[in-house]
Amino acid sequence: MKKIILAILVLFLLVSIGITADKPAEVKKKVVQPVVEKMVSPEDQYQSLKAEAWKLCKEEKFIEASKAFVEVSDLAVKTFRPVRQGWMLNNAANMIIEAHKKDNTVDLKPALTYLEKAAVVENMDDGWLSKVESNMGYVKFWLGKAEIKKEIKKVEPVTKEVKKK
Repeated sequence: MKKIILAILVLFLLVSIGITADKPAEVKKKVVQPVVEKMVSPEDQYQSLKAEAWKLCKEEKFIEASKAFVEVSDLAVKTFRPVRQGWMLNNAANMIIEAHKKDNTVDLKPALTYLEKAAVVENMDDGWLSKVESNMGYVKFWLGKAEIKKEIKKVEPVTKEVKKK
């Protein structure tokens, strides 16, 4: 009698949790395999994103390329190579300059920000710094022209009153 009650309890328990006599094979088939994701190193991410940025540049999508180069500069920090960060910030600014050359309504202020950050990166050689200075000269020239235009618009035109005698 105890065996029958125990068998009924076990059967009731198995049915209540959804396991029947034909399901154990299915349950074994559904064993979850651990998912092993490939770890991507910062260096691999850096190289991949840099290639994507240059691709955008070749497609003349300069603003998108600039944004990608900024992301690449952030990855450069993770690779512990600050010189790379400087180069990528200069590239980001250069993409904005290229966009400005095609359409002079493109805002150059982000380019100036990138160049100012790039100029203070340590261990940069003189050749690289001359490129940053050249790009900065272009940006400051055009931003200066924009400021002059603003000033001209603010000045009220002067009219001479002719006195009649």
